[in-house]
Amino acid sequence: MVSQLKHLWPSLRAATTRAPLRIMGHSPSSEQSGQECRSHSTVRNGRESVDQLFKYCSSAVQAGSLTPFPSKHVADTMTSLLNGVTAESLGVSAADVPRRGGRHTVFFQHILECPSLSLCIFVIPRGSSIPLHDHPHMSVFGRLLFGEMQVRSYDIDDLTSAEVQNALYYGQPVRATRAVHGVLGPDPVTYQLTPTFGNLHELLAVEDCSFF
Repeated sequence: MVSQLKHLWPSLRAATTRAPLRIMGHSPSSEQSGQECRSHSTVRNGRESVDQLFKYCSSAVQAGSLTPFPSKHVADTMTSLLNGVTAESLGVSAADVPRRGGRHTVFFQHILECPSLSLCIFVIPRGSSIPLHDHPHMSVFGRLLFGEMQVRSYDIDDLTSAEVQNALYYGQPVRATRAVHGVLGPDPVTYQLTPTFGNLHELLAVEDCSFF
């Protein structure tokens, strides 16, 4: 089960504005593009690394460069910006991890969302997990902020074939090859999943952990 963060990080909740973050070049009254990003929190004022990430993501959405297979330049820029994001800059710490819920209890807070992009913080208490799942047709950039997280990911064989796509559509079994099986942390680390690499994965908190 996934639960909204309701009791964690008062600084995040106090800063919530629900004000739309408009994409440069779009009129505030424009509705036809569907590319309006909504900011759920200003995070923490003065956190330059997070501000830079937000600005880059907004400009990338406008430019249409956040594709399922982003260019090397976009991937390198996202990785570089994420490398500067810390738990402190997002107002989270291991001391805030809640002690309630069951094995699959996961806490999250949306920060920014639009049709092309979603930014959020996840917290997984030790022993809890996010079961096997995928992000179809998406690239995912993430950063482990603290703690240790076991990752098991798989690549679906012949993903682009009509036969496999049909099986996925109807929920039928498909063959997959293990891509990654290891532990991230305890030092912060940035990682990436693509539509064809590691997209099918499960996460287990070896220790209390958080990722962005």
